Amino acid sequence: INLFFEYRTSMQNLTFFQTQWRRVVQASVLAGVALTSNFASANPSTQVKQLPDFVKSSLDFRSLANGDWLVLDKKALRLLSPTGMERANMKVRAKHFDLRENTDHALAVLINSDTQNALPIRIQQGQFQLQTNLPVATAALDASCLFRDQQQLMHLFLIAKSGHAQQWLLEGSQPRLVRNLALPANAKSCDVDDQTETLYVNEEDFGVWAYS
Repeated sequence: INLFFEYRTSMQNLTFFQTQWRRVVQASVLAGVALTSNFASANPSTQVKQLPDFVKSSLDFRSLANGDWLVLDKKALRLLSPTGMERANMKVRAKHFDLRENTDHALAVLINSDTQNALPIRIQQGQFQLQTNLPVATAALDASCLFRDQQQLMHLFLIAKSGHAQQWLLEGSQPRLVRNLALPANAKSCDVDDQTETLYVNEEDFGVWAYS
């Protein structure tokens, strides 16, 4: 049983990193950009643009389809123009965020380091708008990530330090709890491949897990 567990885990890790590496290499060939420490984003525009100086020192960043940049630093989440001019900002302490774009707006989500609450933020016409409030977290959160299903419905995964996780549906006037999950403790980050509907969870000092 132990040998099977180790084999399955190693194959999951290998498949995940092969996929991520292939995406980074393709992006580098197309754009000639330097490789960054971030995993390949669900937003392909991040992978094919030259990185401007004003995002290189940030904690996390994404490029938007209209050319703007969403940048997280130690004090705020900022929306910047292609030349670095600030369009909007929201004062918050966080380590990273996730993002999905629609035709007329984008949705970002991050975990407020001070309150431990997840903040879904709508980005439209150069403005930030805090979206539907989620219930107050009952445990310290480690990671959050968005997922857009085949019906184009938006979901949010929240993972606590203990490994307890929840999947929320972010549609309508109020978010709805879809399911509870038991995931590895101390998961420092997560990411969802919308096309394969796979949730990847990074367990610190161990490896990467893949869940349907």
